[in-house]
Amino acid sequence: MRPLAGTVGSNWWDHTRVAIGLVTLGATLNLISPSTAQDSEVTTVLVQVTDETGTGVSDQEVYVVISDGDGVVEDFTGNTALDGFLRIADIKVEAQYTAAAVTLFEDYPYRSLQTPLTPGVEAVLPLNVFTVSSDPSNPHINVLHMVINVLQPGVYQVIQLVEVLNPGETAGFTGESFDGREIGLVIPVPPTAANVAPVEQIGGLDPSRLSLDGNRLLDLRPLPPGVHQMVLQYELLPGTGGADIELTVPYPTAQVTILAGPGIDSVEIRSDQLIEQPPATDIPGGPFAYWTSDVFASGDTLRFRLGPQRPMLSTASWSLLALAVALLASSAASIWGGRSSEHPQQRALFVAQIAQLDRDHDRGLINGSDYHARRGQAIEQLMEIQSGHSVTPNSPDA
Repeated sequence: MRPLAGTVGSNWWDHTRVAIGLVTLGATLNLISPSTAQDSEVTTVLVQVTDETGTGVSDQEVYVVISDGDGVVEDFTGNTALDGFLRIADIKVEAQYTAAAVTLFEDYPYRSLQTPLTPGVEAVLPLNVFTVSSDPSNPHINVLHMVINVLQPGVYQVIQLVEVLNPGETAGFTGESFDGREIGLVIPVPPTAANVAPVEQIGGLDPSRLSLDGNRLLDLRPLPPGVHQMVLQYELLPGTGGADIELTVPYPTAQVTILAGPGIDSVEIRSDQLIEQPPATDIPGGPFAYWTSDVFASGDTLRFRLGPQRPMLSTASWSLLALAVALLASSAASIWGGRSSEHPQQRALFVAQIAQLDRDHDRGLINGSDYHARRGQAIEQLMEIQSGHSVTPNSPDA
């Protein structure tokens, strides 16, 4: 078992958060700040906790959070009555204020929708929870989405979003166990992934209830009914030559999608199981190259080759190429009975000109387009001199 790594950081996470479009209450729970209201009005919040049968859940601890859109301004804790209701009165309200309720029921956190608050109007926050069934659950993966960020040649950061469906009517475990604890959900990761960690800001995963078992990230909480989105991060280190990546899905999976970038030519993915789509250009930080798969059965493995695009020739490589072309032309003339250039000074001048252009480009003294245009012209002239005085095969010497 490998330990989980830390949290996602910096700009790449900001771009991915916008692209995915998820917001959770957990991202604001640490932003509590005192209210600056002077003449705010008040309202009442009514929370109702019910199970899957619609029955009120009594003596259930509930945490109510009041937010102004930028952070949490006030919070309250209380227990439901016999009918499952909790009423909190005299809550100060200003523009843009919302309320949300959170509760932990049978080891799984549930939260209500964020509800706008209006002075003098009671805000009702339904909070539905689910009992845990003794029968195994039957999860499906609607989509497994990978965003591969090219950090540098051979080093890739991956944000992986898994949308899971529990089609049942109660929460449940899969029937498997790990170290004596029941498993609620298996999230696949490549065996070669490093620094695997949940994205706590939005991801719906609790690091304290996760374990990493080879190529499986195990959520040790029961999985409630409905659709759930889990987000995690890790790194892939295939090296500058690339490597084969595998991902074995634990449940029937409708589709795997991959975005790679930024820049559609920054990475190459090859797989018989993936179909390249038109690039995604509307994602911050993009454009991204885009691939999709067909349906996978439980236990199927996605395999793809991940690596850099074929590298462009460097300035030094272009210099060596120019000399090689010149030498090749000279050798061809010798092989076919031709004679060497009658203009050695011109030949030396063009070779020196090419070398000077290379130095100026490396120092930033000449822009790319001008450099390539002038350099190409010099190489053409060099080859004309080299080949213009040679003869074709079987022709007599002049």
